[in-house]
Amino acid sequence: MIKNRVLLIEDDKPVLDTLKEILEQKGFHVTCISDAAGAHEQIDSFTKPKKFDSVMHFEENSNLAPDWIIMDYEISGLNTIHYLDQIREAYPKSKIIISSGYPETEIEKELELSTFEKFVSKPFNPMDLIRNLN
Repeated sequence: MIKNRVLLIEDDKPVLDTLKEILEQKGFHVTCISDAAGAHEQIDSFTKPKKFDSVMHFEENSNLAPDWIIMDYEISGLNTIHYLDQIREAYPKSKIIISSGYPETEIEKELELSTFEKFVSKPFNPMDLIRNLN
């Protein structure tokens, strides 16, 4: 099993590419999602039944679940609060970091019932983010 898997959900391509590169250089295995469709597809891959040999089974991907999920708060077409609930259901052991350019107090009010480990204000230093992952 690979340790330090990161699911990076970010719709700003330069931010996504930079974070991916830095995380990989630091030894993380990174899966990137850049839009709402990809985010829903990722959750569906863990929660929808898969068909094998004409028998329906739920795919058991616990060994592939990310250790960390780094998620932009505002992704066009994605209801963040609802999606966080889906993430928690699909990946109950994963730790979540929310990033946003909005002030933390505004985000905390909207997400007060959602569970996440850390909020990171944009712009942020990628090395500070990596320190949170260790």
